[in-house]
Amino acid sequence: MERLFDVRLPAGEVSGFDVMFNGSHAQRYSALPKGYTGWRFIGEGPGVTHVRDPDSLRHDSTIFVGPFNGTVELVGMTVHNGQLKGIHAGLATKQWNANANDYVVARQVQPKFTLSTVDVEVIADAPWVGVNGRPAWGVFTYQCDVRHKRLIGRWKQGRQHLAYEHGYASLGSNWNSCVIESAAGEDSKVRPDNQEILWVDGALIERIGCKFGDWAQTWSDFGGGGFVGQGTGEDMYFKRCQFWGGANQRGRCLMIDDGGVRFDGKPDFYSASDGAMGGKFANGFIVIEECSFQAGPGPDWYAAMMRIGNLHNSAQYPRQVARGVRIENCGVWGLNMLGQFSDSPILIRGCNTPAIREYCASIGMDTTHEATIAGPGQLVPFSHGRTSA
Repeated sequence: MERLFDVRLPAGEVSGFDVMFNGSHAQRYSALPKGYTGWRFIGEGPGVTHVRDPDSLRHDSTIFVGPFNGTVELVGMTVHNGQLKGIHAGLATKQWNANANDYVVARQVQPKFTLSTVDVEVIADAPWVGVNGRPAWGVFTYQCDVRHKRLIGRWKQGRQHLAYEHGYASLGSNWNSCVIESAAGEDSKVRPDNQEILWVDGALIERIGCKFGDWAQTWSDFGGGGFVGQGTGEDMYFKRCQFWGGANQRGRCLMIDDGGVRFDGKPDFYSASDGAMGGKFANGFIVIEECSFQAGPGPDWYAAMMRIGNLHNSAQYPRQVARGVRIENCGVWGLNMLGQFSDSPILIRGCNTPAIREYCASIGMDTTHEATIAGPGQLVPFSHGRTSA
């Protein structure tokens, strides 16, 4: 039974702090009272309680959470960026070992380790020095389950991603009713990276009723997208989400691939079927239901707004990008924008119906042009669907 110890944070300015970690912050919460399983920090509301690094050029993160077998929940506050991050939770479970000439386990997975946020705003607005001095990530996690409810992300002035998730503790990542208004690179990124973390069987990546927009700023050189999953090794479920993309490369609403290869040529993912490094499936089953996508216009030769396919083809390590993909009852709109799907069984059906077009138009999307599906020698509108074994 989860029992969280409440810490009340006042309105106004609150200095950044460490939780279950003896870091560099003056304020530390590292002695959990007896009988409690975790911490709950309760502010007076986003825009009212401002958690801010008192010296943004010194501290890595405004809030730093060390790995432990419990939950840290943040409620009702605005978290401003530190030198590199707003919120950090966890540490890498694998490290390079010169004697073994490989990455080996440095610490075990804590199966109850969870970061939870409720009504939290994460924003990049503290001073920085030069382009490379911009803060990198809004919320960064290692081997940590993630629960976000009504998270607001304003990371346009950062350098990389609003949220970057590296592996989970047991359950995975659940976002509900979150609004990511902007990010320098990607709004939501999941890249486990088998050089740093361990695979967890049965974790699920969920995005329910969330909005994603304004990614890929010109000053960021770290890619861009609404949701990007690279070799997650997990199942994914998207329902009733909205993706508001821009033109050309800024239209990359949803991009899922295999994570590529490591410096030593080995695949950089754990297989979703059995956790084998570079095994048969870089991702699990992917289900996308009742979501709305708008992007474009793309160039005359088209631009991808949705791509589920491998980055790296290798005869040595054959794999599929996913165990299966189902895209159903979605609205997908954009002139010269397309979906690219390969390396996995896929079913697309019930998209861009008259009722879906009416709904998407009612929320402000431009439904003049259907996005298309790339197929063998032809492009077809999303409303035509696609089936491949």
